[in-house]
Amino acid sequence: VFAADAAKPAHMTLTWSMDPKTTQSIAWMMPDGSADGMMQVVKSTSYQKHGWASATVCKAATEIFSTNTGRLLIQYATVQNLLPGTGYTYRVGDGENWSQTGAFVTETEQDKSFKFLVFGDSQSGLPQNPEYGPWHTTITKAYAANPDAAFFMNVGDLVEVGQDNRHWQKWYEAAQEVLEKIPLMAVPGNHETYDVPEENHSVKPVYFTTQMKLPGNGPEALKGQVYSFDYSNVHFVVLDSQEAEEGALVPDMLQMEAKWLDEDLAASNKKWKIVLFHKTPYYNKATRANENLKKVLLPVIDKHHVDLVINGHD
Repeated sequence: VFAADAAKPAHMTLTWSMDPKTTQSIAWMMPDGSADGMMQVVKSTSYQKHGWASATVCKAATEIFSTNTGRLLIQYATVQNLLPGTGYTYRVGDGENWSQTGAFVTETEQDKSFKFLVFGDSQSGLPQNPEYGPWHTTITKAYAANPDAAFFMNVGDLVEVGQDNRHWQKWYEAAQEVLEKIPLMAVPGNHETYDVPEENHSVKPVYFTTQMKLPGNGPEALKGQVYSFDYSNVHFVVLDSQEAEEGALVPDMLQMEAKWLDEDLAASNKKWKIVLFHKTPYYNKATRANENLKKVLLPVIDKHHVDLVINGHD
């Protein structure tokens, strides 16, 4: 049941827009016209003894988002000053209508080995039929086999038609039991730019950036699409490879990203560097060639001795 049809919050999504050691960001949806939103967060040990009595209350920011299926009320908040390596219990709502109770664990103070899940191309494959059963099976089984995963990443083409809310609703519904437990750090793909009703007509990935409250440390013209974050002794970088779809809307976007990437990697002292973007610089067939992407981005990746690059698309 989605927020447009019910009084309770829906599509709860953990993510990070700030430091994973001491903060947690959560986004969710409420019915259009709902009261101001809020998030309550309390140490899980305190919750077990005293419930919400000592909870921190964070007021939510609210955005009205007009989609092809109606208006959505997107709310999000970030709780700060958390303790590293600590379990917390949370709920979101408007003070009367609350979500179910969820829980998360902050990153530890000391660097140590960790696990994260990576998925690619969870799109349905059916523009007119948002069927995300395979995505549900994949993510729930992966998390069940790896319940100690710290977070997960999806390397683009989350949905089939990026500007169709029907696809996003089904995507969230399929992944909900994982989204509310571990953070998502998402990568935009070409399908995130596809408009309604023609999937091959591209626009800026508005549905992606409006719903995904990701770090805002990338280039101004690509905020929410290009960003970096640290976890333990790893520096993660997310890029937008969709020059073919967005190049006319963001001139010189790859050159802009390369300059930012050079500065971002130079500023990191983490032992490991991982870069993720959707389209592959090395491809299966000539019709999938991304020669300009290869020419512009790979010299920067090589210069900084990036340890691992993860792509989707092919």
